[in-house]
Amino acid sequence: MEQRSTRRLRDQKFLSEVPLPPHKQSAADSAWPLLQAPIYINWNLTYACPFNCLHCYSRERNKDSVLSFEQKLIIADNITRNGVFYVSFGGGEPLCDPDLLAVIRRLNARGVYVNVITSGYLVSPKEADALAAAGVGGIIVSIDSANPSVHDRIRNHPGAFHAALACIRLFRERSVNVSLSTVVTKANLYEMEEILQLAETFHCTGVELKRMKLVGNALNATELALGKEDEKYLYAHIQEWDARHATDVRLIYSPTPVPGYDPGCLCGKSVMTILSNGDMSACAYAPIIIGNALRDEISRVWMGHELLKEYRENRVCPGLQWRQTADTKEGDE
Repeated sequence: MEQRSTRRLRDQKFLSEVPLPPHKQSAADSAWPLLQAPIYINWNLTYACPFNCLHCYSRERNKDSVLSFEQKLIIADNITRNGVFYVSFGGGEPLCDPDLLAVIRRLNARGVYVNVITSGYLVSPKEADALAAAGVGGIIVSIDSANPSVHDRIRNHPGAFHAALACIRLFRERSVNVSLSTVVTKANLYEMEEILQLAETFHCTGVELKRMKLVGNALNATELALGKEDEKYLYAHIQEWDARHATDVRLIYSPTPVPGYDPGCLCGKSVMTILSNGDMSACAYAPIIIGNALRDEISRVWMGHELLKEYRENRVCPGLQWRQTADTKEGDE
């Protein structure tokens, strides 16, 4: 029998979907009250990937160590034992990991809702069948533009756009929820209507618009980052886009909550990351290590680590704070 947590979460699409109430506390805290474990874990099983995207934060990590199959199951059991609701597999390209299906089955059997974030490039009909059979709850396909040539240029790989569309079709044919993930850049901000129309055409459940993090490859592509006027345009249109389109439009951009627009950074408040070597991090984009899921109970670290307490109390984005601190140190040298 399907466990209650899976039934309750089956139709939920985005971590950021809860309305933001006008309250003195941060919107993220109000929407997702602090529990004994993170509500959502980003698990980067591997940083291997056939692409080398212009904005990718993790390319310098593609030589990081990867766990054995048995170690991955130990972490999966740590996740389920501590009552985590969601796990989203990213990377890198999670489909490069040969143990992905088995780990999904382990989590799904114990009531954890699982998403997989993918470029779509490695998804064949056989792979789609296997993921659906393993119990994947949703597929999140990365789309950088509705223009094939722009998408392929950002992905640094010819044919990437058509592979992404083929992936969407395969999972919709198998009645698996599909949503889109778009890193907002100067290359796509002013064609957002076309991206949202693409999502509607393929009956995607929603589109998440995310901030370009200036780490990894993005440090060599800063011309793609939004300027102040671009950000004004984004915030001026986000509600309009959401109202106009049947697909849900969710913005995850600001480091702090913007009531009615953006939940702000949820890292350390309701979200945690597990890296390919099992390290637990407050943020997927910064080397802020708070423990290791092979040896440390997730709930104990989540409730007891002083850094996490600081992030919650000060309502800060761990990644941006780390970046600013690193920049300051470099400037002093």
